[in-house]
Amino acid sequence: MEQTVAELFLEGEIRRHMKKVLKEYHERRDFMCGLMKDKLSDVIDFKIPDGGLSIWAKFDKKVSVPDLSAKLRAKDLVISSGKIHDIDGKKLNSTRMGFAWMNKKEAEKAVKLLHDTIRK
Repeated sequence: MEQTVAELFLEGEIRRHMKKVLKEYHERRDFMCGLMKDKLSDVIDFKIPDGGLSIWAKFDKKVSVPDLSAKLRAKDLVISSGKIHDIDGKKLNSTRMGFAWMNKKEAEKAVKLLHDTIRK
């Protein structure tokens, strides 16, 4: 196993793979952030992440993240209630939203569902 992994590094396979997936993840990040900016910038504050596979989203106080999480879960979209990130009990009303697993169609569907649920 170690020999195989070493050969993948030496032959440049790992470098080529990393270049390909980083490009894909950057495209997914930019697409998701663009959708969120266009549809939800009045209720979600976020910064385009420099790295990682998720967006730290701060919700307007009029949107309860735990309530939103429960409503979305009933519609088969799972976002964290944010409670796991609130270790100091500050009631952050924020959560991490992953984008790496979604293609463009799935991201559009997720943001539309998020938008429609918030607006109701």
